[in-house]
Amino acid sequence: MKNILYFYLLLTIINSLYACSLAPQSYYFSPEKLFKSANHVVVAKAIKALKFEEFSKTLEKDYIREFVGDDHFIFEFKVIKQLKGAISNTNKIRMIGYKVEKISDFNKHKDKIFWKNGGNIFVESDCSIYGKFKVGQKYLLFLPSNQEIDEALSDISENAVETKFFRLMFGFLGNSRAFEVIKSYDDKWYKKIAGL
Repeated sequence: MKNILYFYLLLTIINSLYACSLAPQSYYFSPEKLFKSANHVVVAKAIKALKFEEFSKTLEKDYIREFVGDDHFIFEFKVIKQLKGAISNTNKIRMIGYKVEKISDFNKHKDKIFWKNGGNIFVESDCSIYGKFKVGQKYLLFLPSNQEIDEALSDISENAVETKFFRLMFGFLGNSRAFEVIKSYDDKWYKKIAGL
């Protein structure tokens, strides 16, 4: 009996190390709290998608390979409209995401499923949350400061994996509606956020 208890305890510990048992608190933020938490809220067009290897040769290191899969991309966006904050004078931002060929705007975000379950995201087993993007499309993005993003992506080192890089991957960007495609400004999600 004692061995069975130890086995279940060990199984529980192992499971908690490899699976997302509880999404980050930011996943459930209301639109108002998400807007308030973001340093920047922008409409931006995805203009480029680079594989991690194209972005940085330092990613060949084993400690990065533990966290970054072949299906992760660095997306570059051009800011079209700023709803909150002020992006640097380059008006470009970068973030990690998944490249897709088709993306839904949930009928201009009128579909109930979007409001109940969230939008165009991918939640990995370790609870990290990424947007799904298609180059050429516009998105409503909720971001930390541009400097934080650039620092996280430019200083990828063993030390950064524990600090800046992880903040980029696991920060408040982890919301179920933080990376939505916006095909027109009469989109319900866009109008909700623009009205805050």
